[in-house]
Amino acid sequence: TGPLPLLDLKTGDLMLSSEPLNPFNCVLRYCLCMKVHHIGLVVRPQDFDAQSHVRQAHPEMDDSKMYVLHFLRSGLKLWDLERYIHRVHQGCGPGSVYVRQLQWPDEGECKTFQGHIDGTFEEFKGKKYETSFYASGSMAFCDAVEACGMGQSKEDLSSLFCSEFVAEVLQRGGVLPKSRASSEFVPMDFWSSDGQHVEQTSLL
Repeated sequence: TGPLPLLDLKTGDLMLSSEPLNPFNCVLRYCLCMKVHHIGLVVRPQDFDAQSHVRQAHPEMDDSKMYVLHFLRSGLKLWDLERYIHRVHQGCGPGSVYVRQLQWPDEGECKTFQGHIDGTFEEFKGKKYETSFYASGSMAFCDAVEACGMGQSKEDLSSLFCSEFVAEVLQRGGVLPKSRASSEFVPMDFWSSDGQHVEQTSLL
């Protein structure tokens, strides 16, 4: 689909990006053919009241803006989405930003999911970034081996990386089934879906 106005986004929509080029991103983009290698969740301030954990941690949120909640090497961060998009598009090897929207059957389920985001934010805001990509993230590339009952990782939420955080939120919110550990998801899992199914969910 074409460009999507920021104000048309909703809390919980998936933001996928290909960051500006550096040596590591070059390997991901050109050697591993990863169209995207980062993911976060869109946050609309109006969906969180003054008593919410997100609001209490970030009272500076502006209701006229959209934000992205994502796990970085510095931990769980809430960034101005427009500024993030501008940053991604800068430099000699600019990246790209994409959105996959969640489709909810009714407003009640949407509000419940927003509550899961707020609760997960409170639980994970002090967690550290998962530094061992080979030991954790690479497990997501081994689906063929997993089908044979081998190479399946165990859930470990002591530290997280970006797609593990997103998958954990989606699983707790009932969007994704819990049959696959959240640590086995990488951003490309969400990019490669057909727009209707990510691990058998019909909400994407």
